[in-house]
Amino acid sequence: MLRRAAATALVCCLCLALTGCWSRRELNELAITVGLGIDKTGDLYTVSAQVVDPAQVTMRASGGGMRVPVTVYRETSTSILEALRKMTTVAPRRIYLSHLRMVIIGEELAKSGISEALDFLSRGHETRTDFFIAIAKEASALDILTVLTPLEKIPANNLFSSLETSAKFWAPTHGIFLDDLMNQLAGEGRSPAVTGIELTGRLDKGQFVSNVERVLPETELRYTGLAAFKKDKLIGWLTEEESKGFNYIQGNVKESAGHLSCPNGGRLITDVIRSKTKLKGVLTDEGMPAIDISLQLEGDIAEVACDIDLQKPEAIAKANEQIDRNIERIINKTITKAQKGFKTDFIGFGDTFRKSYPKQWEEWSKNWDELFLDLPVTVHADYKIRRIGTITNSLTKEVKE
Repeated sequence: MLRRAAATALVCCLCLALTGCWSRRELNELAITVGLGIDKTGDLYTVSAQVVDPAQVTMRASGGGMRVPVTVYRETSTSILEALRKMTTVAPRRIYLSHLRMVIIGEELAKSGISEALDFLSRGHETRTDFFIAIAKEASALDILTVLTPLEKIPANNLFSSLETSAKFWAPTHGIFLDDLMNQLAGEGRSPAVTGIELTGRLDKGQFVSNVERVLPETELRYTGLAAFKKDKLIGWLTEEESKGFNYIQGNVKESAGHLSCPNGGRLITDVIRSKTKLKGVLTDEGMPAIDISLQLEGDIAEVACDIDLQKPEAIAKANEQIDRNIERIINKTITKAQKGFKTDFIGFGDTFRKSYPKQWEEWSKNWDELFLDLPVTVHADYKIRRIGTITNSLTKEVKE
């Protein structure tokens, strides 16, 4: 009898393991959204959802009957959630945000404040945090999401991969995820900086398949300088060089390329292969805050288009010194933009002091906006050329001789 009861209990347990998920959602009931655009129209939100057309993404090239691989739905309402729900009046499936790759915020919304939009994204139980956020420069988020891109069938995937790759190999760009942006907004002593994206060419051409059937697309999406914020509001844009300086300060630069002018004309192209930044808060003799920035960089000579003898150690040493001064100039330019131009600490110097001098920070934080404007900053770069390539002198020089 006991054995029979044990067997019955075991069968019941196995049956429980075989039950279906009560909250299941069938794939054919969902509109998989990979790109989300948020714009502000007066007091209303205009929300755009880039939805994947599964049939077109999986379809092999057959020579006919092809449609675009994504569809963009847009609605306007008093809140983002209401706009998404309102899309069901047009979309045959429910907008599903768990597979987001990109969130584009329109410039007008960024100027008025992004905290409400981020609150929705971080609070929703369906959304993850592994998507990039970018600010549309001189364009709306809707404009960005309606452009078809080459190589990747799904434009949002193209934007994600492009930013991910660019952040590794090009110093002026940097990808930021939702949780990082939220932490910077909620933390003390800094404001965020977010990569911008712009539309080049004709918008009306970018919405057609013909845009990706050309060797040179008529419309392209391009990541541009960083958008600087004061708290949650966009206050201005950094140039490409200033964005590079910002990423050097933050230690975001992994690899990049740069150039410097040679004394007798021409240029020397360098390839940064390694970069390390040490940002340190120090106290002056008067007990006031100051910042010391030191960088250690390594790189290779990628191109020589000037008269320089790379076989001479003194020529290499002089090139190293010139690169040092150039990097220091770029970083100081970014600091000047923050202190004298935007007058806000989007670099995060205040956060450095909050961690290093917590007791003093309690007092400094009360008027940090004023202290930051005259904060002394020392920059020191140490660049080392490791390799000069398989040839020594400039090929241009050899040809001329």
